[in-house]
Amino acid sequence: MTDWIGLLKDSLVKPRSAAARVLALPLATQQLVEIAALTAVLSALLSSVSFQAKEDGARVLLSALLAQPLLLALFQFLLCLVIATLMDRLGRAFQGKGDFRGALALTVWFNIVSILIQIGISIAIVLVPPLAILLLIFLVVWFFWALSAFSAELHGFVNAWRVFGGIFVTLIVLSFALNVVFLMMGIAPPEMGN
Repeated sequence: MTDWIGLLKDSLVKPRSAAARVLALPLATQQLVEIAALTAVLSALLSSVSFQAKEDGARVLLSALLAQPLLLALFQFLLCLVIATLMDRLGRAFQGKGDFRGALALTVWFNIVSILIQIGISIAIVLVPPLAILLLIFLVVWFFWALSAFSAELHGFVNAWRVFGGIFVTLIVLSFALNVVFLMMGIAPPEMGN
């Protein structure tokens, strides 16, 4: 039987060893896709409940997604599949030994842990707002640290810092590509305030 609490703790403080345990779970790809769909729905519900949408120019797309939780869930599900595909393909492009099933397992687990951290942030916002800010900072740092460790473990890479560099470069390229797509759709980037 899997020690889920221990796996959660390891994910927060020793993500590489947690990744090895997640990869060892006997879950088929179809089961992982179903769990990905469930986590997308849970995340969309949490986001819709905890975020107060504003109709300013910078949040139009986000507000539209949050106003339609099913659309947001579909978006998050597709994003999970895209991240797993990128983790698989880019790692193998650099002679990694991982596969899509492993990338999907790690991405799904990553999303589950992120949801739990989001719940903690939502509770902290109500009870202790300064703690919410610290948890949010932790989430951002943990995001890059865990994603690097998970990818390194999946593909058998020794140096997680190189993996972090690859993730950073990939995010810059994807950000640029998405900006081009949004501009072509007529969605302007947010204006910088004074």
